[in-house]
Amino acid sequence: MNNNFKYRITKVLDKIKKDGIIWKKERLKNKHLRRRREKQHLNSDASMEDYEKVILELINEKNNDVFLYYKYEDDYFIFGNRKTNWIAIFSEEAIIDTAFIIDEVEYDEYLSLKDKYLPLGKLSDFIE
Repeated sequence: MNNNFKYRITKVLDKIKKDGIIWKKERLKNKHLRRRREKQHLNSDASMEDYEKVILELINEKNNDVFLYYKYEDDYFIFGNRKTNWIAIFSEEAIIDTAFIIDEVEYDEYLSLKDKYLPLGKLSDFIE
């Protein structure tokens, strides 16, 4: 594994653990929650705390996958659970962009190289 990726991902994870979940657009975070409820990714009565608990599980379960998303000028890191199809997308500044269940295509198809996703390994490769 590239030590540069290990350093960058460890930095993101440490910042999230220190500061908690910080949304890219604070004013839109409830819109994300409503959308997850509408798509039945979360229970209809799920709170923001419930949603963020799912997100925290994605960055704490050692068997989860880690990808680099390099479609834009800035890189994003994706933490995914292959069993549940949940993914969370974070910037290098540890700001969450979104989190959702991949439900329109297969997990591996969604996170394929053709879409500018690069598999980096398991979370256990980056944390101890």
